[in-house]
Amino acid sequence: MRKHNKTRLALAVAGALAGMSSAHALEFTAGTWKLNVGGSVNAFYTDTSCDKSGAGAPVIGATLPVCGLQNEDFTGIQNGLLPGYLNFSAETSAKGLDLKAVVGLWPGTSAANGINNTGTTPDVRTVYVQFGSKNWGSFKLGRDIGLFQSNAILNDMTLLSVGTGAGFQGAINTTLGMIGSGYIYSEFQPQVTYTTPTWNGFNASIGLFQPRNTGGVGGLNIGGGGIFDTPGYQGLAQWEFNAQLKGKLWGSLAHQEAKQDFTGTVFTPGQKVKGDGYEVGGKLGFGGFDAMLVYFWGQGLGEAIQFANGHDAAGNKRDSDGYLAQLTFKIPNTDLQLGASYGESNLDATGVDAGALTGFVPTAPNLVSKTKSWVIQGKYDLMPGLSLIAEYVDSKQEAQLCNPIANFGCEQKAKTFAVGAIVFF
Repeated sequence: MRKHNKTRLALAVAGALAGMSSAHALEFTAGTWKLNVGGSVNAFYTDTSCDKSGAGAPVIGATLPVCGLQNEDFTGIQNGLLPGYLNFSAETSAKGLDLKAVVGLWPGTSAANGINNTGTTPDVRTVYVQFGSKNWGSFKLGRDIGLFQSNAILNDMTLLSVGTGAGFQGAINTTLGMIGSGYIYSEFQPQVTYTTPTWNGFNASIGLFQPRNTGGVGGLNIGGGGIFDTPGYQGLAQWEFNAQLKGKLWGSLAHQEAKQDFTGTVFTPGQKVKGDGYEVGGKLGFGGFDAMLVYFWGQGLGEAIQFANGHDAAGNKRDSDGYLAQLTFKIPNTDLQLGASYGESNLDATGVDAGALTGFVPTAPNLVSKTKSWVIQGKYDLMPGLSLIAEYVDSKQEAQLCNPIANFGCEQKAKTFAVGAIVFF
């Protein structure tokens, strides 16, 4: 048994976090198999102030409200965007093929709903088998991070810290980072994915994915369910380069559809609803600077969670888009990195949404229109594998069908200070 000093944060994210922080995995050899154990633990003190000066209720029509449904101040000691995790992998090679199996457990620090101290059940986010070769690519079968917008979250500096959603999100052992404030959550999803070999830094992946039912047909936030008789699919193409400049360019897409199978709505029985999302992004490093810009857009996609809030009550697609801009700087000859980012996500109302008025009071008055967030962060690497992080987050969420005269909320604001530590091993 020995410590492995190569940078590896998580097999769960396929090495995409490598280079963002130091980590040490334990490796064992048993016959032709190489066994690997690695993980991470983090905890942050968070203090969130919610602006209660707006009229009426908060913007509860958002998939992920920035200050919770109660719109109250929060303080807590909790996980950040990453829960803790412990990954186990087994790798071997034979007959010209490479084989790997991965199981990951993702526990957290938070008590269930903040009511008791028993904690929450660990989430098995990663469980998959992968096989292939450098010549013809590889296949992955099981549950792992999705393709659509995966580069956005894996390169988000708040992945290692808190970002938005502190306090009230603590009971689910994760905050939000910049999810819903610049990009859609890629999530960990059941999939069958093929990835090509890498040619001069370029590769591509395409996969069939288990469709997501996020509160109704195709992501409708209404009661009932959907019949998913076709798989969803996602694709990702990316190119890494390291010549005069070091960087990465990528594009991704996602699609799914479903038939409705419930009554009591304005849907036609058997009606199909679809959702599509697209993304372009890039990251560039120069000197001690790293800059990232990513943009997404879609129809029926939603504004934070894939395909949630994507359709109106009649099944019409809502358009959405958003972007995240980020700049970090590693101060030369120090272990200190400074960073700043701004992101926003937008959701457009349909004619059905806008026309659903009774006496000037909308039936869905708190449907989210825009979520935007600023983050300022300092990260200090105290020792290999251990980082201390402090950040300030300023978020605002706006509703597009609000009516303050009828005592419906038009906006929600949250300001968070967070400080804590994260370790990788």
